[in-house]
Amino acid sequence: RRTWSPGRPWRDAFAETILALTRETGLVLVSPDDPAIKALARDLFAAEATDWEATFEALTAQTERLRSAGFHAQIEPAPLNLFLLDGDDRLALDPGASGVRVRQTGARVDLAETARQRPGALSPNVVLRPVMQDALFPTVAYVAGPGETAYFAQLRGVYERFGVPMPAIVPRLSVTLVPAS
Repeated sequence: RRTWSPGRPWRDAFAETILALTRETGLVLVSPDDPAIKALARDLFAAEATDWEATFEALTAQTERLRSAGFHAQIEPAPLNLFLLDGDDRLALDPGASGVRVRQTGARVDLAETARQRPGALSPNVVLRPVMQDALFPTVAYVAGPGETAYFAQLRGVYERFGVPMPAIVPRLSVTLVPAS
């Protein structure tokens, strides 16, 4: 009750619960919002900011391959896979002929400069989050449910684009209980 009290951020309550359940195991939790972690992702953010087209093309090509094979797309490709943070708000960014603009305000953003000088002001979306995670903490295997497996099925080209080894995707155990009746 104390951990999951009203007004407490979900992330903090979850972290405290996990640490309590795994006490004395040496488990370390890392927040992707930590400015030091974002600083380590500076090069990834700068690569996306300066050549978002390569990521978009890689994701779109794999998405089309999956669709032509009869699978659905879990992720709808978007041109840019970073958000600009403004307090607690994640602002969508749209690239165009006149540069990158904040969707909500129309303000122009020098995204490459922001990535290099203030990486903490950026947040990766669903496409870049796992790539960032695996770039910073190389992963051998990722145990995934059906939804996560579908996400990863679209990301191979994105991992290759950033030169990050993609982990093996291992299906999570699934059980269906059928009553005797």
